[in-house]
Amino acid sequence: MAIAFSRRLKQLILGNSSYTDGSLKDVMTGFTLRIFSGSRPATPEEATLSAVLLTITGCEFLEAEYDATVGNVLLKKESAIWTATAAAGGTASWFRCYVSGGDTGINADTNYAYARIDGDVSDTTGDLVMSDKFLSVLESKTIDQFNIVIT
Repeated sequence: MAIAFSRRLKQLILGNSSYTDGSLKDVMTGFTLRIFSGSRPATPEEATLSAVLLTITGCEFLEAEYDATVGNVLLKKESAIWTATAAAGGTASWFRCYVSGGDTGINADTNYAYARIDGDVSDTTGDLVMSDKFLSVLESKTIDQFNIVIT
């Protein structure tokens, strides 16, 4: 599956919000990145039944850059280090980015209140690249590559 933006995130980016600048960077400032095992939900509004393997807080798109040579994609800067300790063991298969404000990134969003991004985890190419997708409990993991493709 491709990157998926929640309905609320799309509304915020399009200016249907209290933000004066509806940029993706501003809306998602300080987002939390959660990596899961199991099947990815069909939409970012759906709850997940998958195990949370890894949580990285305080992420910023200020640590990403637009690269016109690659296309409409925000790339994580190589100098940005996103590392966390695994809370559970398993194989990483998908991720969810979300902004706190009452959201845990796990429960269903039936009121379309939360800005979320869902994407796939890979060990070679894709939205989020990890050199090894298998995590052991308490293992430290680093995110090698993080791409948000804007289509």
